[in-house]
Formats: sequence, structure tokens, C-alpha cells
Amino acid sequence: MVEKEPLSFLGIDRAETAFSDDVDEYADCVYAKARDMLQEWIRKGIFVQDEHNCFYIYELTMDGRSQTGIVGCASVDEYLDNTIKKHENTREEKELDRIRHVDVTDMQTGPIFLAYHASERIENVIAEMKQMPAAEDFVSEDGVRHRVWVISAQEIAQNLTQTVIARGAEALARAGVRHLTIADFDVVDQTNLNRQNYFADDIGKRKTDATEAILRRIDPDMEIRKSDTVVTPENVSEIFSGCSIVCEAFDRPENKTMLVESLIMSDPNVIVVSCSGMAGFGSSNSISTERRMSRLYVCGDGESDSSEGSGLVASRVMVCAGHVANMAVRLAIGNTDP
Repeated sequence: MVEKEPLSFLGIDRAETAFSDDVDEYADCVYAKARDMLQEWIRKGIFVQDEHNCFYIYELTMDGRSQTGIVGCASVDEYLDNTIKKHENTREEKELDRIRHVDVTDMQTGPIFLAYHASERIENVIAEMKQMPAAEDFVSEDGVRHRVWVISAQEIAQNLTQTVIARGAEALARAGVRHLTIADFDVVDQTNLNRQNYFADDIGKRKTDATEAILRRIDPDMEIRKSDTVVTPENVSEIFSGCSIVCEAFDRPENKTMLVESLIMSDPNVIVVSCSGMAGFGSSNSISTERRMSRLYVCGDGESDSSEGSGLVASRVMVCAGHVANMAVRLAIGNTDP
């Protein structure tokens, strides 16, 4: 195969093919050869790195039947905590071989195949992208047609559905998110004006209606779904159906706990970005984003409470809301690091 196709990546992946049969496939020179070939092909422009973070849709068609997959990065943490289920065990010497190969070449050279739960929103993105001309379209010698589409991070953010409760919606809209669910049963009152994105003429309006009006001024074509129902463990699945990322901003700790636990347990795919600790006039630098679980991120200082004399004010609340919105956008484009 390598002799017939000298530019096949197999030459790097299995660099022992460049040596005679008496050379140990795990010898130092084999890994060094893989590194040298990779660097040479990059210098020659055979391999070109995209300027921006992207996902790729890859379709194979043979004998009239097509299979389509998504090329991207998977989380090592989710593999270790068994969120990604392992379907087989591998031999230790093969694991060590691939670890060393990655280490010496300084590149992830071993793609793996993963299956994911059926997802209508993912299928919709794929179907929409496949209506466009492919970035690559060719038929290989074995008669298989290969087509590749490139999905930019911005397109991913626009097509994934997110849910926000009160704070953070405006920042998401300005970041290019096009599908939002707003969930809040409350109405705007005077006490909201010092920390939330409302105006005096919004007093008395439902928060979902007031928020929608603000978002429509940013993006009139945004797809917005609203829920004015009190969130309970019984209706969580219905309210947040179809949402990939949920940004939580409840005031009461017991409500935060209820929402996070209900969402994590009811939907194996949803990711929750929560907030805890943003009261008072403390330093903005004390607010950070932490990954508490594989599908739970918490933004805030983790300490301050909106008790008497240390209430919530816009200057600090917006810092935390910015953390929440930024983490949601990062997740939408495939970056799981807090």
C-alpha cells in the first residue's frame, strides 16, 4: 500500500514500512522516521493546518450506499470517567506503541471511531451542510467516493441550541448563537434593573418577553423558544428538550441543585454551565470557571452570597454572566477546557 501510494498517511502511521523486515517495529528509528516524514510533508505543503477551529463532515459512498461521520476531537476526560463507553480492551504493547508515536511526532496520529446517541440537531446540521458544495470530492481507485465538508466554529455555534435562564442571553446572541430557549417564570420588577439586562419600561413584562425583545434587536431572525413555566424535576425534560447546552442562573441554591441534578440525570448529552458566587463588590479576578464534572461547569467565586449588605450589582454579575456565556460558546465550538 505504501509503495503504491507514497503520500498515504499510512507511511507515517506505520513508519516501519520504510525499513527492512529485520528492523523491530518498536525501534527508536521507526518513531523518528514518522516524525521526520510528518515534518517534511508539512514543510512541502502536503499537510496544511486550517487557520480556525473546525469540524469536518466526511461521507463515503460505495455501491450506492453512503455513510457519513463527523471528524473532530473527543475529550480524554470523558474517556477516563467512562462517559465515552469502551467497546473492547487493547493490548498493552499496542497502547504503548501509539502513546510513543503521538509523543515523538507531537501530533495525534491515531483517529478513533466513536458512535453517538441519535441526535436530531446533529442530523439537521449535517443535512444542511451537505446541501452545499463539498470542500473535497473525489473517487479513489477502489471506486469509493469521498466527500468532505468543513464546518467552522461559528457555524457550529449558530446551529447548536442553547438554553439560558435570565442572564447571559445577550452575550450569546452577539457571539452568533442563533437558536435559544429562554426559561423564566418571573416578571421584571424594579429590583432587577441594578443587575439584569432590562430597562425601566420593561417593568411588569414577563422576563422571557422582555429578553426576547432585546435579542430581536440584535438578531431579528434568531430562533427563540420561550418557557414561562416554573421549572420542576417533572418538567425539566420537556422544557429543555433539544438543548445541547443549558446556562443556569437561578438565585436560590436549592433551585440550582434541582436543575443541575435533573438535567444531568435526564439527558446523557446535555452540558450545564452554572454560576455560584457573584455578590458584593469583590475583585473581578476572583471569578473563574471550573469544570466540576464531565458535563458541569461552574462560574463564580464560589463564596460570596447575596446576603444583606452584600447584594447583587451589575458590575460583578455581568463578569460572571460573561464567564457563563463564554464557556457556552467555547463548548459550542468543541472546546471543553474551562
